[in-house]
Amino acid sequence: IELADIHNESNYSQKPAQVLIEIFRPWFARTHVGTIERCRALKALYRHHPSATIKLCYGIIDDWGKKSWTQLSPNTMWRLREDSTDCDLNLREEDIYEVFSTIIEIISQEGTLSSEESVKLLSLALDNTIDSKLRKYVRKLLIQHQNELKNQKKFYRTLLKQINKFYCLEDDDLQISYSELKELEVLLKYVTPNNILERLEYLFEDNFHVFPEIREIEDIELKYKKVQEMRTKGVVEILQHIEIDDFISYSMGLKDPDTVFRALALSDKGEKYFHKLYNVAKNKIENAQHVRGYFMEMAYRDRTTFLSNLTVLVEDDFIWYPLCAMRADCDVWNFVERLNDQQQLDYWSHAELYRIRPENVDFLIFKFISVNNRKQVIEILFHVLHFKKEFVPDLALFITALRAILPGMDKDTWKAMNYELSEVLGWVDQQSGISDEEILFLEFPYVMGFQRDISTWRVYHLLLDDPYKMFEMINYAY
Repeated sequence: IELADIHNESNYSQKPAQVLIEIFRPWFARTHVGTIERCRALKALYRHHPSATIKLCYGIIDDWGKKSWTQLSPNTMWRLREDSTDCDLNLREEDIYEVFSTIIEIISQEGTLSSEESVKLLSLALDNTIDSKLRKYVRKLLIQHQNELKNQKKFYRTLLKQINKFYCLEDDDLQISYSELKELEVLLKYVTPNNILERLEYLFEDNFHVFPEIREIEDIELKYKKVQEMRTKGVVEILQHIEIDDFISYSMGLKDPDTVFRALALSDKGEKYFHKLYNVAKNKIENAQHVRGYFMEMAYRDRTTFLSNLTVLVEDDFIWYPLCAMRADCDVWNFVERLNDQQQLDYWSHAELYRIRPENVDFLIFKFISVNNRKQVIEILFHVLHFKKEFVPDLALFITALRAILPGMDKDTWKAMNYELSEVLGWVDQQSGISDEEILFLEFPYVMGFQRDISTWRVYHLLLDDPYKMFEMINYAY
């Protein structure tokens, strides 16, 4: 027990603390001593080594929480190593209750609960494999410590998530009774943090089941719309209590800052902080990635106002960044033409297109070729092939574009665009208006790396028919 109380960071599985857990837990106990005797021993340990015993108790709770409900069902066969004449070797509720009630009794004698400890206790309060009497015992303990729990963000977040997760289950799947859930909801209201940021942080997680307000909504689109409304409302509420600089600092520390800034853009305060967010993105490139969603939402919401805001920034070198967040069209490209050479270079080097019109294909391909943006050239060619109802693929344009971008293509672009490039070259390969020499020139350096069957490609048969050509192309490639 003294060794178990010492912090041990080794990789050995049989640490003293783990050995004790395996002796005192009610399932697969590594001893022939019965449950009653072990519980007495646990109480005796607490009298002589309180600190180590408390750690042991929480270790047993944590070990229980790592087991699945199916594994630990009272109807599941467990070979308990205990002195018992009973032939039924099932995991018995009496054993579970005896061990955990002893643990709770010991924990109750402690004056405080830490965040980690209270979350482990919460797992017992919500577990249907423990009888209702014990769950009530645990809830009573948590309620007794509700003053301490009020300042524990982790406990609040875990309780909120679990309660709403249960409400999303069907009645037949519900693991605990509604009366127990209602009791925990009362506790939730009491332990809700006073800090507005801690209270509303759950809004910006991408887990719909943690939102109490959308329990009854079944349609995914309506559910997402409601989530967006809640997030936007939450942002407005937060900004009523803190300054924008504190809001930005807080948002940058979240797991997904983009979600928060998108909500800001959708709120009635989005326009107000445009230039503030622009400077945040400009001053630190890591921040720019997080506020990109803000610019995208602002541009989608009102393109005219968005471009108007950028008009005062035409002399700024970083103007390309919010421009790249816009859905590109002739208005955007006309705006870009007003910028200086370096700004235009930055824009076309970073721009990403998702939908283009047939009349813009030539213009865009040559723009991207001029700044060596190979990825976007391949994207456009791939787009043309997959929307043949709108586009008529021009073989000459394809060959010109491929001749410009394929030589010297870096490994990262090759890996990222492997599928799209194989589709483009596969189409070119099957066209009658291209010579064998052109096929070999374009395809040979890349064709062996495609993750697809190329046995129908002309280049495959050209190399089989005349192996000398392979040596010529290897020589060319080197």
